[in-house]
Amino acid sequence: MHEAERLHVPVDPDEIAEDVFFVLESIDVHELWDRSGSHSDGYTSPEDMAMETERQGQFLAYIHQYSIVNGRAPAEADMQQFFRITPPSVHAMVLTLERRGLIRRVPGMARSITLIVSPESLPALKRIQVCCEMT
Repeated sequence: MHEAERLHVPVDPDEIAEDVFFVLESIDVHELWDRSGSHSDGYTSPEDMAMETERQGQFLAYIHQYSIVNGRAPAEADMQQFFRITPPSVHAMVLTLERRGLIRRVPGMARSITLIVSPESLPALKRIQVCCEMT
């Protein structure tokens, strides 16, 4: 078959889509991120990012403490229970932390959050006070 004839062969879009998804799955987004300027220790330094808000700092501290105590990252449901906020609020915070380069995660994979900031730079985790809590 000549080159010109091959150019006019019908193409199966599903086959092309499979090939594209295979290539995309093989890309290591963390490696790409590392090439974009992270430090060799794997953490983003405070100089490389704007200071996080107090609430973001609390989420980061919670993720760190939970991981130490439980040996795995928290699920969004764990953060919802601790911070006493709605699932959409937790998810929005996770997306914000990821977008700001403070955490990494694998979308769709449970408990895949890892900190990118140095644990030493995290604030102390504060206990959430609930109005009218009986002691």
